[in-house]
Amino acid sequence: LVMRYHSLGDVVLTTGVVRALSGRDPDPIEVVTGRRFFPVFEGNVRIARLWERRALEEAVRVGSAPRFGRVLDLQGTAGSRRLARRLGPGRTLRSRSLARRWVVLWGDRPPRPRIPHAVERYAEVAGLGPGWTAQEGTPEVFVTASDREALARAVPEWQSLPGSVVLLTGASRRSKAYPRDQFLEVGRRLERAGMRPVWVEDPAAPSGETIG
Repeated sequence: LVMRYHSLGDVVLTTGVVRALSGRDPDPIEVVTGRRFFPVFEGNVRIARLWERRALEEAVRVGSAPRFGRVLDLQGTAGSRRLARRLGPGRTLRSRSLARRWVVLWGDRPPRPRIPHAVERYAEVAGLGPGWTAQEGTPEVFVTASDREALARAVPEWQSLPGSVVLLTGASRRSKAYPRDQFLEVGRRLERAGMRPVWVEDPAAPSGETIG
């Protein structure tokens, strides 16, 4: 069982862990996440079952939850640790909250604590070992037929935008937002590589802070 409830970027990175594990372990992989993140995992043939967090918690409460041979808690909160212990043996993500708070409060300057990338931390929890490579754990999201139909209805001109790359701006909070000037540089580099950036901006962004 792989556990990750939120947030979007971390949930997407979780698909890389699933991909790496599926290439090494013959046992079926199940995932528990928040309901709103189900679309990230839909169509993923590597996943035997997708659990909604609260449904699994309720199954534990009434004694109907399955036991798993291994539980990988990539959420790393007190609540996820309690749930993981009820489901089987495994490992839990180490919290880096103090180090992250340092960066938020004091910025990216010495003596900045080293915070391993989430992919590195997930690989450690999953026990992928030193032989693990970033390519092996590349995130993957599958586009379903219903996704394509919804896109065709919402953006009919999409089919006429070959080579386009969507860049989604905004973040759940200001401290996590990617700097505007760096986002623009990403767009320029994509254009130089022959691709067309399509900006999808946060409608709640304050005036003057959008990319376009």
